[in-house]
Amino acid sequence: LGAGVITSDAFTAVPANGTGPFTYLWSVVSGDAVTITTPTAVSTTVSTSLAVGQEKITQLQCLITDSLAATAIGNAANTFVEIS
Repeated sequence: LGAGVITSDAFTAVPANGTGPFTYLWSVVSGDAVTITTPTAVSTTVSTSLAVGQEKITQLQCLITDSLAATAIGNAANTFVEIS
């Protein structure tokens, strides 16, 4: 493969409670910089550029707001490793 841009599998936020419709706001809360492809969608991916042998670790957060303005936060982690 070699160096280049790598994209993650999808992350999906699933509200357990609340009153729809819901809004979503994905953000990076710690770790290496990545690009969030669709930061206001229920599902998103992240992408980043990696050099050969490089590793990037990122912690994501999704703020979910329901139609009554109640909020919940979900977290996800992602590790990119370029081994070629």
